[in-house]
Amino acid sequence: MPLAARVGQFWRSTVKIIFASLFALVLVQSAAVAGLATDIPQTNRVILDGKWKPSEQDTQEALVDIQAYLETPSRSTNAWTSQEIREILAHTKDYRVKFQGMVLEGRKVIRCLFLSGSDPDPWSIFYDPRTAKCARYFSLGYT
Repeated sequence: MPLAARVGQFWRSTVKIIFASLFALVLVQSAAVAGLATDIPQTNRVILDGKWKPSEQDTQEALVDIQAYLETPSRSTNAWTSQEIREILAHTKDYRVKFQGMVLEGRKVIRCLFLSGSDPDPWSIFYDPRTAKCARYFSLGYT
């Protein structure tokens, strides 16, 4: 086989491998980002008026950071709360969420209230869009 033909065949094979690798990477990345930010449909999200009104971008970033917060609980998280968090993460598609801009200790925060059809216990968390930090996760009790 002439050299030009071998080089052409090499490049076609290389391009196929690159495209296959990119496709596999996209699939893995899509699976990795599943969670609150991607599983809660836009129709199940509402931004309420409060002291200030968060933007849709603020609320999307909040969901991404809340997901990370829940996936890495602090060492002080008790067993009961850890079990609740596991249940939340297992049922992210079932949630509806209300976002409300508040001022807490002089800082603008977003109160995120999560409600689920499969879990009657709502839960809430505060998100600071300036620092991208979550705080004050709490269950609102049994309903």
